Amino acid sequence: MKSNNNVMPFPEKSLKILLAEDNSINKIVIETILKKKGFRVTSVENGKEVLSGLEREYFDLILMDAKMPLMDGLETTQEIRKQEKTTGEHIPIIALTASAMKEDMDKCIEAGMDAFISKPIEVEELWQTISKVVRESSSWTNDDFCINLSKAMETVEGDKELFQELIEDFLTLFPKQLSGIGEMIQKKDSRQLQKRAHSFKGAVASFGAERAYELVVELENLGKESRMDAALEVFKRLKEEMIHVKDYFAENKWEEHVL
Repeated sequence: MKSNNNVMPFPEKSLKILLAEDNSINKIVIETILKKKGFRVTSVENGKEVLSGLEREYFDLILMDAKMPLMDGLETTQEIRKQEKTTGEHIPIIALTASAMKEDMDKCIEAGMDAFISKPIEVEELWQTISKVVRESSSWTNDDFCINLSKAMETVEGDKELFQELIEDFLTLFPKQLSGIGEMIQKKDSRQLQKRAHSFKGAVASFGAERAYELVVELENLGKESRMDAALEVFKRLKEEMIHVKDYFAENKWEEHVL
């Protein structure tokens, strides 16, 4: 397959992927490929672990082996889609299958998967498929990749004028809050890191900045556990994410997606 340098139009480092693969060699290979591209990857080995992982944290995408022990990919996908009927959400799921038979691929789609990729994985096909299903997902658009706008608008009961006022305050205040977190990391003050991260957590949550929220929670927990050695790398990722958040709101892109 010919290489295409433009197959990834979305912000690579923002994607958080749940990889479900029980074969240890396949898992290492796929995880390495994804991480080299800049994705954040969590790996599990069966469908029950997929469901448990989704209860604990947010993911942008699932790469799901069709055949796994305890609970296979088809059954797991059906359970996820069943749960989504009550939440209105839709997480993209790509099947990883060793079979290229049309019958097996049809079963993946019927179970609720968005696409499928045959193993062994071809890297360019993987990029193209991820790009396609993420862009088609109802929770993503070209502009609001780091914001759950529906959740953000719930905090102001749909009041756009009030939301705009809050945005202006937030854009003015958050750089100082972010700087304060960085200062505590430099000083290796775990107690103050936990305190300041906890305070900042509420702010990013109010604006639906889900990936930023996860990073702030991670920093809060690192402070609580006095694991300051890991805090700097997480803080760097948080600063990158907040650049996206700032650009999104500063340019009023959010108004295009609110009726």
